[in-house]
Amino acid sequence: MELVNEIGAAGIGTLRLTGGEPLLRRDLFEILEKANAASFKHIILQTNGLLLKKLHKEVNDSPITKVAVSIDGLKESNDLIRGIQGYFDLGIEGLRLLRNKKIAFSVTLNRLSAEELEKTCRRGSRVGC
Repeated sequence: MELVNEIGAAGIGTLRLTGGEPLLRRDLFEILEKANAASFKHIILQTNGLLLKKLHKEVNDSPITKVAVSIDGLKESNDLIRGIQGYFDLGIEGLRLLRNKKIAFSVTLNRLSAEELEKTCRRGSRVGC
């Protein structure tokens, strides 16, 4: 929390929470609650999206302004690339539960997903990305 406050006091306008997976931190929302989050214009959560459905209330109640989910392609390609069956659907379900947050897909292109980029973008715009 002190480090977050120091960063904000230094005039840094954007705080990006990334990792690993930041939603695995049990004290993440406590830190954001106790820190001077108002000093940041943007607080971005970079997540794999697998815990968004479970933690959407905490995200919605937090000062996080944007949630970026790692989605690497359409459903079948994304699940294959990520090695988790149902990954795509779980990420999308979590995004749909967010309120008053900007949302985005963070895409790592490879031979499989590059061909689907345009369709993935269209899918993201239907979700609100």
